Amino acid sequence: LDLAGRMADMPLAPVLALAGQEGSGLVSSSSYHVFGKGSNVNVEGPLQLRQAAWKGLSLEDGHGFVSFRDNMMELSDWKLAMDRGSHVVNGRIDMRQEDLGLDLVVDTEKVRIEPLLVVAGLEESIALTGNLTNRMRITGTVSDPCVQGEAEMADGSVEGQLIDSVTGRYFYHK
Repeated sequence: LDLAGRMADMPLAPVLALAGQEGSGLVSSSSYHVFGKGSNVNVEGPLQLRQAAWKGLSLEDGHGFVSFRDNMMELSDWKLAMDRGSHVVNGRIDMRQEDLGLDLVVDTEKVRIEPLLVVAGLEESIALTGNLTNRMRITGTVSDPCVQGEAEMADGSVEGQLIDSVTGRYFYHK
């Protein structure tokens, strides 16, 4: 198998549905390459997401290079432009096991905290608002992640108390 091509504005909803998720958006690639033999199919190329929505997050534009080889996905300079601010993701997701392996670095610049709380399921646990700038490293697996980083929250509040700016380092592991 050795195919090269382009795609424009393919609906994302059916792809998410295959993974048991709901969402919307459009995916495009200016030049993708599919190659391999038998069940070992590899895909690589630049990818763009537009007008995407998933779990309450709204994504105006996402683009970067994606490589899927030997059940390992590698993201290179994957930039996600949100309603406000952006994330840049680099690293690998190991799909060779049932519980996905992670080795990712996420750089966040002035993203609103509130939608992130919804995705994490924490919107009922803490009253938190503001802009987040963050560098985070995620390792381990989806069910047992290790997360560490440095964050700055600005122009927000915690449990109703106004915060101009607060910075700190964090580490999370079950």
